[in-house]
Amino acid sequence: MIIKYRSEWLERVKRRRNLADEIAVKRQVGPNTLSEQVEVREQSIEHIQLKEPSLAYINSLPDFKAALLHQGQEKWDTGVTATVVQANYDYIDSLIGILVTLARYYSPKQFGNQTPQEFFSDIIASRFRWPRTIAEPYGPETGGTIINITCGGGVIEDVENMIEDMVMALVGYNEEFDWKNWPKRWREDKR
Repeated sequence: MIIKYRSEWLERVKRRRNLADEIAVKRQVGPNTLSEQVEVREQSIEHIQLKEPSLAYINSLPDFKAALLHQGQEKWDTGVTATVVQANYDYIDSLIGILVTLARYYSPKQFGNQTPQEFFSDIIASRFRWPRTIAEPYGPETGGTIINITCGGGVIEDVENMIEDMVMALVGYNEEFDWKNWPKRWREDKR
């Protein structure tokens, strides 16, 4: 059963990551001309490595997260399990786009033989296993459909923490970074 969920997750990520990567690259690189936009689209995200983190991009992340939460709120509010689960997956996919963009500040060697997308997809797929395992002590599919919602919530928290960890590592000792307020803004739930 775990293999089934992992396969479904990886397929979902594969379909959405190209779009999420493109959006993240546009937010970071900010192409102004049509030719620059085409060039960014044609480049694979793993071939673009930035030297220094852009504080403008990093400072925009809490507002971007708030917009993503606002966008998903209508689906979360339905209370329909399948719709809520899909909203969780959509939000996680968008967070992966942020992780992939932040990964551009790291050496490609940090991800072994994987692209950042593959690296994060594997980590996140593994994050689904633990809450599912502990929530279904009597075996797979014994916890009902609510397990899909609770697992998604746990994974969302993990991925949000991963982004915060990467940001804090990337800004290093930059005195221009707002060490006190950025984490507060990131952790805020502005739905």
